[in-house]
Order: sequence, then C-alpha cells, then structure tokens
Amino acid sequence: EVWQAYDLRSLHLVAVKILRVDPCWSEEKRRNYAHHATREYRIHRIQKHPYVVRLLDVFEIDANAFATVLECCDGGDLDMRLKSEPGGCLPEQEARPILLQVLAGLRYLNTPDAERLSKGVKSVIHYDLKPGNILLNANGDVKITDFGLAKDCRLNTLKISTSATVGGGVESETGGRKFRRRRTTERRVTSSARRRGGTRERKVKDGTERSERRLRVIGASGADGQGGVYEVR
Repeated sequence: EVWQAYDLRSLHLVAVKILRVDPCWSEEKRRNYAHHATREYRIHRIQKHPYVVRLLDVFEIDANAFATVLECCDGGDLDMRLKSEPGGCLPEQEARPILLQVLAGLRYLNTPDAERLSKGVKSVIHYDLKPGNILLNANGDVKITDFGLAKDCRLNTLKISTSATVGGGVESETGGRKFRRRRTTERRVTSSARRRGGTRERKVKDGTERSERRLRVIGASGADGQGGVYEVR
C-alpha cells in the first residue's frame, strides 16, 4: 500500500509505503517479519546515490503497522514501461541510457565507500533486481528500489588467511606437523557465528524482539535522525 504525500518540512513530494502485520499471524511469523523489515531499513538507509531510491524516514503507525517514507518516483517502473512498448521491448536508443544507469547503481552498491565503511558495511548485494524494482522519475532517470532481499557484506565477517611458500607450494600447520602442497592454498575461515558457539541460538531467539523494539525507536527518530511531518494526498 503506497501513498503519495507531501513533506511539510522539505516541501517535496514523497512516497509513503505502509506495511502491516496481520494480527492472525503466529508470534514466530511476526518476529520474522519484524526482523526482515529492520534489516531492510538498516541496509537501505545508508544508500545514497542518484540511481538508488532514497529512504527518507521510518515511523510507527500503531502496534500492527509502520510506514517507510521514500523518494517519490512518478514515472512508473520499468516493467510498466516495457509492457507499454510494442513487443515488450524498448528501442536501443532508449534502452542504452537505462541500462547504463542501472549498471552505475549496481556498481555503487558493490563498491566500498567511506560512509558505508564507517558503519561496518563493505558492499550490498540486491538479490531481487528486476524491471518491477527499477523505478523511473519524471525525467526518465532510473531508481533502484526494494531492498527486502538484499544482504550487506559486513567487515570482519570472514577472515581468510593464506600463507604461501617459495616454489608455488603452501605451508600449512595441522596437528603440530607441517606439510607442503603444490598449486593449492590453505584458507582458514572463521565465521562470527561459529566463534560465538552456543550463544547463536539465544541470539536468534531474542534478536527479533530487539528488532521490534528497534522499529519503534526508528519511528521516533526517523532515518535521518530528525523525522518528518507528512500530509497524505
């Protein structure tokens, strides 16, 4: 459910997407929904690029609903645009700039930048790029949206160490003894979840409760730390 609204502070049109939790859902489903919504907010809020839809604010409506405030794109999406064309295809001269803008947006998401690195995020994988998730503004510029399935590649999640020896072999240590292998590489990967051992299950059980509380905090502060005042149209 998406509404067009007017931001009374920035004096711009915005899109307000209302997300509701069905009261009939089980407690586990409600927690999973809150967890995924919080993850999408965490990933989307730090993306700032001309070809990525801006997330401007998040606020709680009631115990079963909250809203995200997004940059308004009133040119429809690429899926609608393709369906309006004969044969479902765009002419090359129109498709080329759209493709270049999509690639520029994806390059931004997959390239580390200073702001994301300061928050411990190296890059983002969208995982759901399709014509329906590519919006167009009034000027025909591309805006990548919908980070519901996105994953952020965080710093220090994986630590890979490689020790090489002269002659192309690898010197590894196992059980106190050293051995040599040719044209191979030893990689020791330790995940943060494995290091925590027995605490993982407790984090999964309690994490969504924290996620639900976080949504309420977000609603009070807003994505930019200031919040907003909106008039729905």
